[in-house]
Amino acid sequence: MTTASGFVPALVGVLEGLAAALQHQHRSRAAFPSHASASLLEVSTMLRHLHAFLLTNMFTPELIADPVHNRSASYLRSLIHRVQLDLYALFVSSAEFADLPTRLLAAMLLKSLASISPSSPPSPFA
Repeated sequence: MTTASGFVPALVGVLEGLAAALQHQHRSRAAFPSHASASLLEVSTMLRHLHAFLLTNMFTPELIADPVHNRSASYLRSLIHRVQLDLYALFVSSAEFADLPTRLLAAMLLKSLASISPSSPPSPFA
């Protein structure tokens, strides 16, 4: 595991990718129910990527909030919060998120994101 101060920009990129995939999933589910499974595969892929990234880099609430090491601290905290809310919304809609391994991965990521972001919403998995 490596210290993550140099990896904050990469974390922002991974979270932005996941946020885009989650938004795409929400839009495609609403507009084109037949395309929802393809975008859910994209979300699952992004979840695995974020999980691997968080496992190999050590992020702390102090690092996330520290404007000296992280010039985009407030943006990163709001991005984490947004991803958590979108992921939780997808997580609770069991019809769209029925794959058990993906549900477990989402639950682990919700907990991991809550542990690194000081401004996270309350965790339903505490």
